[in-house]
Amino acid sequence: KFDQFQRNIPYASLVQAFRSLIEQLLTENDLQIADWRQKLLVALGNNGRVIIDLIPELELIIGAQPAVAAIADKEAQNRFNLAFKNFVRVFARSAHPVVLFLDDLQWADEASLLLIQLLMTETQGHYLYIIGAYRDNETTPAHPLILTLDEIGKTEGLVSYITLQPLQSIEVNRLISTTLKVAVETAAALTELVLAKTNGNPFFVNEFLRSLSDRELLVFNYRLNHWQWDLREIQAQAITDNVVELMSANVQKLGMSTQQILKLAACIGNQFDLQTLATVFAQSPQVTATDLLPAILAGLVLPLSDAYKLLESDTEELSHVTIEYKFAHDRIQQAVYLLIPAADKQALHLRMGQLLLQTTPLATPEQKLFEIVNQLNLGRQLIERQQERDELARLNLRVGKKAKQATAYQPVFNYFEVGLSLLEEDCWQQQYDLTLKLYVEAAETKFLLGDLVQMERLIEVVLQTATTLLDKAKVYMLKIKAAVSQNQLVAAVNIALSTLEMMGIVFPTEPSLLDIELSLTEVKSTLAARETQDVADLIDLPEMTDPEKLVAMNFLVEMIYPCYVNSSPLFTLVVSKMVSLSVEYGNTPSSVNAYSLYGIVLCGLADIDGGYRVCQLALKPIEKFDANELQPSTFSVTNCFIRHWKEHV
Repeated sequence: KFDQFQRNIPYASLVQAFRSLIEQLLTENDLQIADWRQKLLVALGNNGRVIIDLIPELELIIGAQPAVAAIADKEAQNRFNLAFKNFVRVFARSAHPVVLFLDDLQWADEASLLLIQLLMTETQGHYLYIIGAYRDNETTPAHPLILTLDEIGKTEGLVSYITLQPLQSIEVNRLISTTLKVAVETAAALTELVLAKTNGNPFFVNEFLRSLSDRELLVFNYRLNHWQWDLREIQAQAITDNVVELMSANVQKLGMSTQQILKLAACIGNQFDLQTLATVFAQSPQVTATDLLPAILAGLVLPLSDAYKLLESDTEELSHVTIEYKFAHDRIQQAVYLLIPAADKQALHLRMGQLLLQTTPLATPEQKLFEIVNQLNLGRQLIERQQERDELARLNLRVGKKAKQATAYQPVFNYFEVGLSLLEEDCWQQQYDLTLKLYVEAAETKFLLGDLVQMERLIEVVLQTATTLLDKAKVYMLKIKAAVSQNQLVAAVNIALSTLEMMGIVFPTEPSLLDIELSLTEVKSTLAARETQDVADLIDLPEMTDPEKLVAMNFLVEMIYPCYVNSSPLFTLVVSKMVSLSVEYGNTPSSVNAYSLYGIVLCGLADIDGGYRVCQLALKPIEKFDANELQPSTFSVTNCFIRHWKEHV
């Protein structure tokens, strides 16, 4: 179920669903679990950690998995999509199809919608069936959900719609007559009254009848074995025709402690666990559960399992069990939340966030941290001490970066934006590192969202305020990527050239043949200065440590594609400079690109043997630097442009 108060937690509903599936698997015997382990390990390969970060319970089946390589954001998104598709594919098979029901899709975050679209348009996904429910009165043609459904619907026959209409008079009449054990004719007048009040909404009809019973306007006649009522007496009552108001009235009949607990639960979300509720209620789990019981008996809250019955047993056993509840309907949660005075909402969220933060270990799972930060963010305007505001800004940076790993970019930006809003006016002087990180991350996220105008606005702030060239280089790199994404290749090269010039690396604007010869001579002289007789010896060079040269190598790498596509003579100069820097200052993962590309240059100069040796060399640093993300580009260059000069196809 998607939650209106947790839209910034990426994939919250999908995670909830698949966590329950993993918990289901964990109840199977050892042989079955071993079978699932094998299937999952094969499907996920090296990307098991990607899914464990989202669904921690998976680690109990497949074991601890190594960290994945740090790669560019677009590639990270592709990796996440691939890993999640493979994960779902393990379960969605002809032997055991998967049905996934998602409620309240109108509140889904955009990252979840994109993932749903990906799963639904998966060409091999024949055994996954998704049922989604949403309120069409809360969506417009421009709503992200409707746009997503339109995209999925372009695949013919993939989307079917069932529009649930309000109950009609005959249906409400039948419901009332069956419930109250009277003839349909006897229930006719009451039916008209109920229809007028509820507009045929099934949930509202049931709650309206329940409220009549609570007020003793519906009374059971044990002698006649059916219910009785006085229609004029019901009509004389001021019973609201608003379901939220009706639910609020029902809640207010409960004791004050139960009402207080329900208000705290409503702030947490549609679903909540006893331990969290007890923490913010500042009482023991037993006391909290006891005070919550009247709401359960009234049908307002439902336990999600029988675990709540353990409250009657040994306290020792409770510490190992998660007891979870949910509101019986989101209208109930909405009604409870509205009972909190508007002036008190922010203070309540802030106090809840602070209590949860104080009682949560530093190594808390990130999913829990999302919930804490969301609570604090809702009450952030009441935080007066700048030190606390800075700390919350750091927390927003942390969860934003975590959400970024899950490629949920809109929630990501929301966290960075909140972080920036918490900083003081002279933040560049008081919190330089934090401010820089938030601005750079926010700018990168805007780039990933395709909002290049806002990206440029954030970049401009960094360029005007950052104190070092290396700090500014982070956003110059972003400007290059943005230019390339718009196929503005000349602009991308010019940005790189001007940045490199600030680092003391200058290229001629229009290279001549002489410039190209000089660049190749520079490589040879650098190799000679190192007394390197063979390019194969370059693998033994130390690692590059000079921060400015490391950044320069990254900018040179970014120039390769636009220079190659434009057939620019700069291509050879850039490759030569990368090799020279590697030989002079040490190897870096970017040296892998340099050596493979230098092989192309040598083969182009008819030095086939030299180019081939460099080609072989380029494959070795991948393992040395654990730079698996460079394999595709290196394999592409060496196999498409070099190997065929020496080896038969």
